[in-house]
Amino acid sequence: MELIGNKMRWLYKEYDIVPKVEGEGIGLIPDTQIPYKFPSCYRFSLSLIGSYAYILGNANQSYPLFYRLDLQTLEIQEECKREKLMKSISPSFIQSTFVCDDHIYILSNICPQNINCMSIYDRESNTFYPIKGDTQASTFRMNYTVNEYKGLAYLFGGLNDHCEPMNTIEAFDITTYRWKNIETNGEIPPPRHNHVSYRIKDDLYIFGGTNEISFNDPTPLVDMYKLNLSTLTWNQMVTFGNGPKGNALAMGAVRDDMLMVLWSDSGEVKTSLYMIDKHEWKEVAVKGEKAKRRHGAAGLITKEKAVLFGGFSEIEYRDVAYCNVLQFTS
Repeated sequence: MELIGNKMRWLYKEYDIVPKVEGEGIGLIPDTQIPYKFPSCYRFSLSLIGSYAYILGNANQSYPLFYRLDLQTLEIQEECKREKLMKSISPSFIQSTFVCDDHIYILSNICPQNINCMSIYDRESNTFYPIKGDTQASTFRMNYTVNEYKGLAYLFGGLNDHCEPMNTIEAFDITTYRWKNIETNGEIPPPRHNHVSYRIKDDLYIFGGTNEISFNDPTPLVDMYKLNLSTLTWNQMVTFGNGPKGNALAMGAVRDDMLMVLWSDSGEVKTSLYMIDKHEWKEVAVKGEKAKRRHGAAGLITKEKAVLFGGFSEIEYRDVAYCNVLQFTS
């Protein structure tokens, strides 16, 4: 594998889309004294459909925002009015999204008392529909990752209602609207939250995260695990080379045998490649103006493009970094 002619370049643009509102925001965890304060724009998610990245998240820990980013022009516009969103989406803190059959599924904090913690967005009607299951999740969960496989949305890790990191998996069947407990075996990853994940065929890859409660400067985990979703067997990936050393922000596949991880350290966002067959990491120098060091950003990586939006450090970021990754050959 070689990188063609250093053609990879970040395109960078800032936006002013999230109004600042004074106040402490809303409580996130029921019956728990929260020992920290979230920034007012803590988490957004990105969903890719065609040439658009759909940005969904909560502003000021209360009301949802939904924007559509044109990846050709980097122009951004409100996809759905805030008043309509507040009537359609659960008020719980929005956590993650995934795409299945060109529909966007939106997940909030998973709470056993709330059977309406997932919605689906239909682009043709520009409407959110709540998914009302007839079963409950087994535990509260936030800061998890979600990946869809054969009609099941697999949730891994996160924090429970006592702010303790978890390493369990629960799945939601998007065809029957029922929750399922998933029992796994093998080398199960240590508990974590704020990690990144990506599925390639039958294998789910988990990287990074932290086992600390701190959201401002957590000590990162830098290990990689693979779960075979057919056998539900975990394996820790033995890795070589110069892998990510900071907080992982996004992971995706640029080829079926190659993962890319965006991570944050030493003042800026960096890029690393993981060759799955060789178990080898390589850091890639990408030209252009890079996004600054941050936590909690939303990112997506495909075989064509890498996109990063938002996040926070000492300040909140409302920006996008975009890079064309069609520069690899074998």
